[in-house]
Amino acid sequence: MSEEHLAAGLERRKEDYRPITGQARFVDDLKPPNGRPPALYMSVVRSPYAHAAIESIKLDAALALPGVVAAFVGSELVNEMRALDYVPLSGLKNTERRPLAVGKVRYVGDPVAVVLADSRYVAMDALEQVEVDYSPLQAIIDPEAALTKDAPLLYD
Repeated sequence: MSEEHLAAGLERRKEDYRPITGQARFVDDLKPPNGRPPALYMSVVRSPYAHAAIESIKLDAALALPGVVAAFVGSELVNEMRALDYVPLSGLKNTERRPLAVGKVRYVGDPVAVVLADSRYVAMDALEQVEVDYSPLQAIIDPEAALTKDAPLLYD
């Protein structure tokens, strides 16, 4: 390759050869050793609300689907986990964030439960069977309104 191509950032990337030629390996390509169970597929139930209390989560219908191995709500998995690390910014309070919401969701897409199944499609179908009862709470989208004394809090 010429020096002007290299100067323009057009050098060959070593990591591209395998995917371009079909020789790359992906997680779906991995097979367990003989005698070991295959990997399970996980789907995540996510909140449609920006701010809501979680009243109940029912997993029975999802667990009844053939191929579903397990399903869990946040409190079953994350209470004993340490909080997620984040980059602290001066002046901000440290919040206790977990991989799954417990008791309250704080943004649209906040994960509240997981389903494990023997196929990706069963795991996705099981999501539709999980019943979550939310009580929507006031959500503030204006930063100035969030600073007022009576603004609802995401973290108590």
